[in-house]
Formats: sequence, structure tokens, C-alpha cells
Amino acid sequence: MHGIASEVQALTGALPEPEGRAYYSPCDAVLPCQLYEPMSRLPAEIPAFAQDLMRESGRVEASLPEQAPPVHHVLHDARHDLLID
Repeated sequence: MHGIASEVQALTGALPEPEGRAYYSPCDAVLPCQLYEPMSRLPAEIPAFAQDLMRESGRVEASLPEQAPPVHHVLHDARHDLLID
């Protein structure tokens, strides 16, 4: 393992219970799997599943805060997702 894959594993490995959250979870959950493919090599510290925030907001009948551009940029999305807790 090298590069970003080891950095992602180090970051998530430092968390007590890492969890994936995303607005576009079907697409976003694919990236970690691509880093460690085949999927059977996905480290235990890396969530193989991402909670879909759009679906969850509908389930609890809440609206998500409006996101300022650029939308669906990984760093902006992550910062925006922190507003939802």
C-alpha cells in the first residue's frame, strides 16, 4: 500500500468509530474501494458503506442546509457535512 491509500487508512484508523457520510453515497462509497481494490483488501478502518445524507434527511423530514459552490468538491462537501450533525 502506498500514497493516498495509506494516508486514508492512517486518518480513519485514528478515529474511534469511522463512518462514511455522503450526499451522493452510491458514487462516493466507490472511491475507497478503488483505492484498495479488490474490495476484499479494504482495511477494517475504512468504512465500506457511506450513509446517504439526502435519503436520511427525507426519512427524518428535515431539509439539508444549502451548500455554497463549489458543490460536490470533496473538501467543501466534508466541511458542509459537519453542519448536519
